[in-house]
Amino acid sequence: MIQNIAGYQMLPVSANILSKQVVNLVVEGIDTVSNITVNGVQILRTINQFVRYVFDAKHALKSGQNSIQIHIENPQHYVDVQKNWYNKTYHYGINPPRGYIRKMGASFGWDWGPSFKTQGIWKPIGIEAYDKAIIRDITVETTPDAHNGSQWTLNTNIFIESQIKHSFEANITISLDGKVLQSGQSYNLTTGADGTAKLALKLPVNNMSITPWFPNGVTNGTQKLYELGVKIGFNGSTEVSEKVVKIGFRTIQVIQTPVKPKGLTFYFQVNGVPFFAKGTNWIPANILQEDLTRDYLKHMMESARDANMNMMRVWGGGVYESDYLYELADEYGIMLWQDFMFACGSYPSDPDFLATVDIEVTQQTRRLQHHPSIAIWSGIYFKAPSTGGIERYQDLVYLSQVVQAMAMKSATEHHRRNREVSASGSGNTMGALYWQLNDIWQGTTWSSIEYGGKWKLLHSYARDFFAKQLVTPYEDKNETLKVALVRDDYEDRHEFDTTVQIYKWLSTTPIHQIVLKSVSESGFSAQTLWNHSIPVLLKESGCADRADCVVRVDVPFYGISNFLLLTEPRNSRIVKPNVKLVSVKLRPNVEVNGNPKHVFDITLSTEAVAPFVSLDFALNSGIRGNFLENGFFIFDSRKTITFVTESNATETDIAKHLTIKTVSDVA
Repeated sequence: MIQNIAGYQMLPVSANILSKQVVNLVVEGIDTVSNITVNGVQILRTINQFVRYVFDAKHALKSGQNSIQIHIENPQHYVDVQKNWYNKTYHYGINPPRGYIRKMGASFGWDWGPSFKTQGIWKPIGIEAYDKAIIRDITVETTPDAHNGSQWTLNTNIFIESQIKHSFEANITISLDGKVLQSGQSYNLTTGADGTAKLALKLPVNNMSITPWFPNGVTNGTQKLYELGVKIGFNGSTEVSEKVVKIGFRTIQVIQTPVKPKGLTFYFQVNGVPFFAKGTNWIPANILQEDLTRDYLKHMMESARDANMNMMRVWGGGVYESDYLYELADEYGIMLWQDFMFACGSYPSDPDFLATVDIEVTQQTRRLQHHPSIAIWSGIYFKAPSTGGIERYQDLVYLSQVVQAMAMKSATEHHRRNREVSASGSGNTMGALYWQLNDIWQGTTWSSIEYGGKWKLLHSYARDFFAKQLVTPYEDKNETLKVALVRDDYEDRHEFDTTVQIYKWLSTTPIHQIVLKSVSESGFSAQTLWNHSIPVLLKESGCADRADCVVRVDVPFYGISNFLLLTEPRNSRIVKPNVKLVSVKLRPNVEVNGNPKHVFDITLSTEAVAPFVSLDFALNSGIRGNFLENGFFIFDSRKTITFVTESNATETDIAKHLTIKTVSDVA
């Protein structure tokens, strides 16, 4: 076992820098346990991957070239040493042992990822020098006026660092989108034992028209962001420290009120508007964090937004993510259920461990608090084959994705319609976050987006089961077919037709149709539109039994559709539908969310009801992108699917490399 690795770097430091009162070595992130020396003088030991270390280095630095050496201990060796010490000291152990070290839990392996116990420099290291003070963090709470909702107040905390237990005078200027809210106000500040002074300010926002920030798809709100700038200056000095953060004006509450016969509600309310939490779980997007790119993070977050998600849990077995991910969440309206980095195990409680966790929690909450996307913080939770073999493996991948998509579809639709309270008092469900959005490495996992960014069938399904309006047919007790409507819009009464059609598997012509005159009294609601006995419906339709037919439900007013299987696919009389490509058409000059994209309309034909049609491209085609629908049903004789790509593919390329699979293709 390698016990440690060593890094060495020459760092030039000028005499001007060394003339400053404060000269700190700032280590934004070391993974994980290390000793750092400057010119042979040890100035720092790190033990926490999630902590920023700031240490006085002035005494060790010299004008000119300086050597910085970082000796990083093997994480497994550190865990073993801590385990032996803890057992000897406290007479019990921590399970699993990865809890002994404050690093990404997933690097020790998980059931969906490899065990790569990384070690190294994973964030920048540098020198900061100043005479007076610097702004480290800004937190802000936006509060609307109780009597005038268009007027807001900023409750702002500014965290300023200087020498330890040092008193100084600072002149503070604060602006919002360039408008000065406060100019040069003087304050006397004193830092504590950690070198930090906190300045709390209450600032009314007058004579500005404020647009509130809302999650994705909630009301007709936007994700409007404002630049909050803070600048500090000092009498008798030209030194200035500035920091700008982007904020959104919003309030957020967790609503827990008693319900009968027992229990409490649990849902989120933004700006006084309740919403159903629709989303997933985020794990580290790469086991090797240094390989992550901004483009990849943007693609993943765009994919979440495009699937109509409004919330995501950042899982506690990974890392506190980069500033850029939280900026994207702000921009796209994805609220974040942010875990502290504890997952699936127990942890030490000795003073040294608790002390470093205290620093970690303080730093991370101050860093992230200003983001309007942060909804809630959460602590620890629950403890090469032959050709024939390749074809069978591809069938396995396809079928497993169908099963995954249907399982999440069934569960999520149940949760969404269960917002309606039944006669027994059950209901009030106000969220569904599935596990998981992304992958840390290549593998067959629960993710809806593959490692590399390709959508699985589940992610296309999520666009529908998280849509603003959902029609959901399902079988209830006593062989009863029910059709429910879920609305996440905030509009008023709607009148519309609901169409229920029964198809035999062998034809694209329905054998029975019922058109219902439906009414929904208000938005943000769930209701049952219709119920009917399945045996009676089969008899009315002329179906021999459940295996003979399938149910389709449409609400054209909302542009939504759904289906219900009456028995398992393997027991159904599904016939080979003979799905064929009819045409590929490139839409000219298309932008998606302001970005130029190549968008193709792909039209297919079928001779029978075609279930779970999966589109892909041949290996090594070089075509990358997303089918907005995939794993879909074709009930009519033709269906057109949208494919979005950044690849410079032509209509001919798409037609040549497109692959089509249905369940009847699997032997």
